[in-house]
Amino acid sequence: MRQVKVRRQQPGAIDQVINIDLWELLQNGDLRQDIPLRDGDMVYIPTVTDLDRNEVRQLAAANFASTTTQPISVAVVGEVNRPGTHTLSPEMAISGPPDNSQAPQPTPPIAEATGVFTVTRAIKAAGGITQGADIRKIEVRRLSRTGTEQTLSVDLWQLLQAGDLTQDIVLQQGDTIVVPVASASDLSQSNQVATASFSPDTIKISI
Repeated sequence: MRQVKVRRQQPGAIDQVINIDLWELLQNGDLRQDIPLRDGDMVYIPTVTDLDRNEVRQLAAANFASTTTQPISVAVVGEVNRPGTHTLSPEMAISGPPDNSQAPQPTPPIAEATGVFTVTRAIKAAGGITQGADIRKIEVRRLSRTGTEQTLSVDLWQLLQAGDLTQDIVLQQGDTIVVPVASASDLSQSNQVATASFSPDTIKISI
């Protein structure tokens, strides 16, 4: 959003290119960055190369961000109870997937107030993590518009322990969330993870 360009035709002259920094508008209220457009203007928004998670969350709340009126499809694979493709609807972005069980409800999603599709909501839609999940090394795989794959690392343990909301990445259509197997089980960690919003509401135990 720092390198938006507006190309404007000039009769009998070379096209004018106007550089726009919408981040300045968001951070400092610089209204000069929100220029009026003219008929025939072309607006170019480049693809970001390095994702800044703090900026992503702020941009998602901006009035020019896309709204969650349309559902998105994402794939959740690995250590979740219902791996596969899941459709996240706007209702789920606000309240989470419906739960018809009588079990006590876990703490609401940490990012619930944002009303956007995030990693924790996708995992919850996939039935929650299994007991063998490594929540420190989750990956989000995303295809850019140029066709290259971008891999984003997610550490939900930091989200639980330090309240690091930047770990709960905002998802896009077609993202794949990979939840790996934990190499070793930490009992104290497992107890804390079991109470998280992205854990299943009930756990079956075979005796």
